[in-house]
Amino acid sequence: MVSLLFFSFLPKKYIFGLDPDIQDIADLRVVHEGEAIAKKANRCARAHFGKTMGFPYDLYRRWRAKNKFIFTAFLSRSGELIGFADVFPLKRQAAEKVLSGDISEDEIGIDDILGEGHTDSCDHVYIASVVCCVRSSSLAKTAVEVAAFQYIRDMYPPRPGRVYIAVGGTSDGRRVLPRWNFKKLVSETLAKRGRAVYALRSEEIMDGARGSSDPTAIMRIRLLGLQNQSAPIRRLEEA
Repeated sequence: MVSLLFFSFLPKKYIFGLDPDIQDIADLRVVHEGEAIAKKANRCARAHFGKTMGFPYDLYRRWRAKNKFIFTAFLSRSGELIGFADVFPLKRQAAEKVLSGDISEDEIGIDDILGEGHTDSCDHVYIASVVCCVRSSSLAKTAVEVAAFQYIRDMYPPRPGRVYIAVGGTSDGRRVLPRWNFKKLVSETLAKRGRAVYALRSEEIMDGARGSSDPTAIMRIRLLGLQNQSAPIRRLEEA
């Protein structure tokens, strides 16, 4: 069952002993495989969300066996885990239940997820989590956010009929989703377990490309602005 909530940053006390500087995350690497990395990401999530909300690693491994693209890790130049994203291509019936707020994200089963061969035909893309695993800083958070959404748009590019779904289960998620033009479909008071449901239609992204500003481009500008500063991350935090 999916247990991670959308977009959260770990407390500063939980950083795997890693304090990256600008050079470490200037060009994040994207990987989908590697048990050590996946286990580390799972420990990261369970440490933050707790055992009752974070799912066990054995289940995580079963999902990845069905579709390796469910898990995407973002690594520094030296191979350290900076953050990760969990993205589930859902079958229509399961997606419609999520969109209506009839089921929560932790009730999605492995049979509700499409395999790797359905990437092109998938109409419903569920963004279960985007997590920054290192010291909470403007640069690290921005880098993971940009990398995650750029990856999602590359893997599941906008096309007629495709919908991106997310659940605003944390204050970070509820703040970040509107930034990427997600619209709230089901409020906290009506959704199961009190987690609002958001969606973004591909048509809105394609229309936005011709008119309104592209959030990905805006975030990249912000990231480049931080990269142009010479101070390491810890100094940016103290500034």
